Parts: sequence; C-alpha cells; structure tokens
Amino acid sequence: EYGQAPKSSKRKATSKKEAEKKAAIKKLWEMGELSWKLKGKQKDIYDNIVNAIDDVITILVSRRFGKSFVNCLRAVEVCLKTPDAIVKYACPKQKMVSTIIKPIMRLILKDCPDHLKPEWKSQDKVYLFPNGSEIQVAGTDHGNAENLRGGYANLLICDEAGFMDDLDYVIKSILLPTTDTTDGKLILTSTPNFKDPQHEFHEEYVFPAEAEGKLTKYTIYDSPMLTEAKIQKIIDRYPGGIDNPKFRCEYLCEIPRTTENTVIPEFSLTKEQNIISDIEMPHHFDGYVSGDVGFRDLTVMLFGYYDFMNAQLVIIDELVMNGPEMTTDELAKRIKEKEELRLFNTELNMPVAPYLRIM
Repeated sequence: EYGQAPKSSKRKATSKKEAEKKAAIKKLWEMGELSWKLKGKQKDIYDNIVNAIDDVITILVSRRFGKSFVNCLRAVEVCLKTPDAIVKYACPKQKMVSTIIKPIMRLILKDCPDHLKPEWKSQDKVYLFPNGSEIQVAGTDHGNAENLRGGYANLLICDEAGFMDDLDYVIKSILLPTTDTTDGKLILTSTPNFKDPQHEFHEEYVFPAEAEGKLTKYTIYDSPMLTEAKIQKIIDRYPGGIDNPKFRCEYLCEIPRTTENTVIPEFSLTKEQNIISDIEMPHHFDGYVSGDVGFRDLTVMLFGYYDFMNAQLVIIDELVMNGPEMTTDELAKRIKEKEELRLFNTELNMPVAPYLRIM
C-alpha cells in the first residue's frame, strides 16, 4: 500500500539489526563483560562481588533470586578476562553439579562464541577454557571438597554455604590457602538454614559480618524473578503467611532464633520496635562502660548511665570489633570516641568522663 516500505526493505533492516546485535554480543564476550545478562537486583549482588574490598564477602539471598546464576556468570567472566585463571566453585552436594550448575552454565554459554566457549571435563568436574582458565566444581559432601584442594585460585565461590558440611574446615583448610598468592576473594552466598540455626555459616560468617555492618541481604521483595502475584502465591503456601518462621527464613533471610544461641529468644523484631528508642539524656548521671574482649570471638563494649531520678540503668550504645583491626590502640581510640559522643552533659555542653569502666 501507499506509504509503506517494501517488505524486502523491512527484512534488510531487521537482518541488519540482528547482525549488529550478534556483533555486539560477540564483542562483549571477547571483553569478558557479561553483566548485561543479569536482571534487576542480581546486578547489585554482582556489583558487591566485583567491588569487594574484604577477602571474604557474605551475602544472604532469598530463594528464587538467581544467586547461582550470578555466581556462575562471575566465574565465567574471571576466566575470560584472565588467562590461566582458576575459579574454585563449591556447592553442598556433588549431585548439584549436574542438576544446578551445568544447566545454568548452558544458559550462560548459549550465545558464547565458539572460540571462547569452555569444554566440560565430566570426569574432572572442570570447565576448561581455550585460554587455559578453569572453573573447578565440587560438592562438599562425602569428602568431595578435597577435590578443590591445592594449587592457586583467583576466585572462590561457596554457593548455598549455609548447607555445606564442615564449612569452616572447607574454607580455612582447603579454599582460602589457594588465594595466598593471588589476592583472590571468597564469595559466600546462601539462604539461611532453617533446620540448623547454629550452622557454621551463621555463627562464623553471617553474625560477625552483621555485627561489623558488612552483611548484605536480599529478600523475596528484591527478586527480579518474581511478580507481586507470584510473591503472594508463595506467601499463601505458608500457614500464617509472612509471620511463618520458615517463610521468614527462606524468603526474608531471617535466621531462626533458638534457646541455644540466643540470650533472649523471646526478643522479636516487633518487641525491638516497641522497647528500643532514642532518649533524652538527663543533666546529671553517672556514666558506665563495660566490655568483653574477644580474639576469635567478637569484642563488645556497652555504654550506659545510671538515671538517678528514675533509678534505672540505661544502655545507650555499643561498640563491636574483631579481626585485624582489633588492636589495643584502636579499641582504646574508639572507646574514647564513643564516650565523648554518648556520655555528654547537655547542661555543661561537654562530655563527662565515665564514673567506671569494667572489662
């Protein structure tokens, strides 16, 4: 009809766009840049991994988020960008290599140019790239983690770390020594373990990271894979809905409280909102500082005062430290900073030295 371009012209324009798209994808693969394959906040997890400063990065992630996809994609990027790079990828069960990792890798590599595509070595559980790089994959059950021992590594990944056997041993005796000469990072991603609230992942990595303000968490509401309708459908599966403990663990990344590892197991988030609030300091008070020094465990200091008028001991702040930064000088410096900030007499407009320090 009049005014319409000939069909042959439309086909040529479409073919040109497809050719340009293929060329762009090929170029991105050659650059080792694959983040364009990520959706929504998967990109946030990716950025946390790529920009990490610490040697160990702990990330809690909801079910149905695509965390394994992000892990595999980053592993492929490292291998593409660095010839002879080694990525060691651990998951809880050996069978997960076939049921989860391989299907995800097939999806990622679907548009990979042939001259860059790795070969899967089934017997060795290794993806071998043309440039000599490798992704070594193993479960941690039945001693299979020993297959990752030795050599060097540019990146370490523990996928679903909260469900791994002997996690602390696997990390400190098998994986981390392989990064001693490479400055490689260890990425721990997992949903919390509902059946085992005292799992090593929680005790040794999540809680310390949370205390230091270094824990990253993504819930079902952040997931790029689910619509609001699908989220509601998941919530409806659980008796009590969003208040169901298992739902809150699996999808809101809340680690269940138990009497064995919680000082006050009845202390809930709702109670926290009701009983914790900012207060106005009285003009006259005795300030107190107490502390418990840890080396393997956390060092924790509490700051408070005795309110004469109400006959109450009031806790107003805390200081939590551990790791290499926890030197005597640094601890003393930060205690004094807290004292000057929190034990402040508004009438005199000056800090008041604590009446007593106990450690």
